[in-house]
Amino acid sequence: MPDAVINNPSTAQTIQTSFSLRKSDKFVFLSTAIVGIWSLVLNSYVHGRVILDSASQSHFMTLQFASKLGLEKKKINFAVSGLSENTINIKWKINNAFISNKDSSYTSPLDFLIASSITDFVPSTGPNFRIKKFNDINRSILADPSFDEPGKTDMIIGVELLYQIIKGRKVISDNLTLNNSVFRFIVTVDLLIQLTIKAVFS
Repeated sequence: MPDAVINNPSTAQTIQTSFSLRKSDKFVFLSTAIVGIWSLVLNSYVHGRVILDSASQSHFMTLQFASKLGLEKKKINFAVSGLSENTINIKWKINNAFISNKDSSYTSPLDFLIASSITDFVPSTGPNFRIKKFNDINRSILADPSFDEPGKTDMIIGVELLYQIIKGRKVISDNLTLNNSVFRFIVTVDLLIQLTIKAVFS
């Protein structure tokens, strides 16, 4: 995109993203990972939780996490639409933020659109919700060892990067899969229970 459009936005450009599952009896754990983003201000990587979203055309970061990094933000004017057909205007963007895995064997520059918030806590389950089979997983090999514990999301990584980071998959059961990635194993779970996941941009 030309710099003139970014620095002097006049007409909103629309992109589409979606990663929510609504009003369904099937509960899917959203794929999450812990990644590092390089901060020039802190001269180190800052770790945050990301959702890996194959339905999103762009990458997103919360304003709180962006402020923590201290990276330069550029003024833009994007309209983001999702499955609910609601449109949110995005006013800021960070270019070339370097993302890394834990041992820095993988790094990649990404552009992030900045939103004041991305989702409710993920997964959106009650405090007493536990799945016995998760106890058998060696969490030290996981991209997000706390994937089944509700927590805030700092970023969304879209489809552009997914094909680069996924290495293969290992099926544990009919509804539990471990996807090998540069960030370690990403858990995918598909369960038949009455829950609703809702993604909210603001």
